[in-house]
Amino acid sequence: RRKEFLDILCEYGADNIYKAAAMFQTGTDIQKAEQILLKMLGGVNAREDCSDFCFIVILYIYKKFYKDLSEKAAVNYRYWIDEPGDDVMWFFSENHALLFHICQYLAGRYFPKQVFTNSGRIGQEVKQHGEELLNEWFDAFFEEFVTEWNSNAYIPIDVHGFGFLYNLTDKDTPLHEKAKKALDMVAYSITMNAH
Repeated sequence: RRKEFLDILCEYGADNIYKAAAMFQTGTDIQKAEQILLKMLGGVNAREDCSDFCFIVILYIYKKFYKDLSEKAAVNYRYWIDEPGDDVMWFFSENHALLFHICQYLAGRYFPKQVFTNSGRIGQEVKQHGEELLNEWFDAFFEEFVTEWNSNAYIPIDVHGFGFLYNLTDKDTPLHEKAKKALDMVAYSITMNAH
């Protein structure tokens, strides 16, 4: 079923970052996948609103399939409100904060020695700052649970982030375990509310 889903997405899906990820996963039309990826990178480089939704998938593609991804997007991005920038990105909701922190953590991890031009930090410092922000985010989440309560638009974005964090961190590390706990909490809540 998983393969069938990926094949259908590759053939009929809209030309977006999810289709590109499916194409890399299946090895389908890599040239087209690269074109989609470059188009999506344009929105990240321009710091468009909701670019964090796309950027997390781009970092996943980079890690899993496509090591030639330019580091330009990672080192020039604005990861949080404590960094300079004049853009239209929205940082203040639960789901955006989660994705920005995950992107910051992963980008710093993948490019540990590069200077991140927007913050002036090197990658290792970017990773550490992202990890600190993620730990604060999870502390609040585990205490309050979903603050955008019962939102069919925003809970999937949280799950999106938890899944990427779970899949891109080493087992038995604190962030891996927190992502697992959060996924379990959301799944339990959805199950209880569905029945």
